[in-house]
Amino acid sequence: MNINEVNIQDCFEYDRKITEMSGQNAMYCNYCRRTTTSSNRTLLFTGPEILIIILNRGKGIQYNVKCNFFEDLNLQGYISMSETGCYYKLIGIITHIGESGMAGHFIAYCRNPINNNWNKYNDSIVTPVNNFKSEVIDFAMPYLLFYKK
Repeated sequence: MNINEVNIQDCFEYDRKITEMSGQNAMYCNYCRRTTTSSNRTLLFTGPEILIIILNRGKGIQYNVKCNFFEDLNLQGYISMSETGCYYKLIGIITHIGESGMAGHFIAYCRNPINNNWNKYNDSIVTPVNNFKSEVIDFAMPYLLFYKK
């Protein structure tokens, strides 16, 4: 599959779909003591206080896929116990600039909890982010996204 751009919600939808586990991916059943065809589906029972999303950009994944993410994340429909909270606010990002996962540079962006402003952490240099949308959301290739309920 050749994809140039995905949405973070698409990732949740993809992870939630039912996948048949057969052939080399078949599961071993301890009860009947044999390998059997089964299905696999990821569901969140409750939403954690801090949600860390790891975007796999490693082996076998097209490296330069742009993942659109948002400052506000609504996981209603993805969390079974929705009364525990489904709304998250972005508090940090780790991004990568470079040609591959083997070469490049990591940059972190963190929201200041006191004044709610964003800062860019590039090695020992810390600078304020003036326009978060144009400087980070529209540009960044995130590896890790940190959300707080």
